[in-house]
Amino acid sequence: MEGVLRGATRRGQTADLRAGRPFGASALRNQGLTLLEKSMLYEQYLDAVSGLLAKFRGTEGKNIAAAGKLVAESIAAGGAWHRYDTGHIKDEPVKRAGGLFAIYNIKLTAEVEHQLAPNRAFDEKTVESPYLRQEFMADFLLDNSRIRKGDVLMISSNSGRGAFVVSLALGAKKRGLKVLAITSLGFSKSVPSEHSSGKKLYEVADVTVDNCTPPGDAVVKAKGLDTEICPTSSIMAAAALWCITAQVVEELLARGIKPSIYRSVNLPDGDAHNKKAKEEFLRKGI
Repeated sequence: MEGVLRGATRRGQTADLRAGRPFGASALRNQGLTLLEKSMLYEQYLDAVSGLLAKFRGTEGKNIAAAGKLVAESIAAGGAWHRYDTGHIKDEPVKRAGGLFAIYNIKLTAEVEHQLAPNRAFDEKTVESPYLRQEFMADFLLDNSRIRKGDVLMISSNSGRGAFVVSLALGAKKRGLKVLAITSLGFSKSVPSEHSSGKKLYEVADVTVDNCTPPGDAVVKAKGLDTEICPTSSIMAAAALWCITAQVVEELLARGIKPSIYRSVNLPDGDAHNKKAKEEFLRKGI
């Protein structure tokens, strides 16, 4: 019976994907079937990711199109596309095969070294990425970066509730930038904001792309554990990033602007292509 169900699922998954419906074991669950109970944990994870990608495709098309237009309009007018990521794919678009030269990652590092007195308690929050909880650090970043009015700042934060990222979005808009957000609306709406305004990233951004991950991020329930395993935010944030990139390229080409693109250095002509593309990028700025 399980093999029959799997075959039927494979035959119908393309139509489900195009319609934005979950497929695989998720689709079977919707029909009251329990195939997932017999599946291995990695299959549960793949099924969950497939379902999220189907949901993303079915719901975020307009937002991806709006994001692509926002960035392309800025670039066409002499602006730049900047990116700040609080998550695990900070370097995802940097010098990647198939990626744009014209995307500028922003990183902020802030460390304080101070020996702890023996009679004082250790507070981990003051040591691990302390700036993420400090609103004033956003102004420090923006004032010391190379942004300018008319640029676009893309901010990726799964929960979108941190004091720093909200301040970063507010500060960018105050300086005349457009803000593009990649976040989980489901997660963000389920938790309180850490910003003094009570706002979250999606409430500040000009365009928001929902990565569709669930609250808590992890999706697989393993018998014997009291919390889910296997997060989805990295996969979904990367998918959102590359979908937006594809739309930016489409919008630029429609305007007669040919962007410089990286080719894999592991291809025989990769280095030569990238050298020429870099020269073009430095000459044209795109």
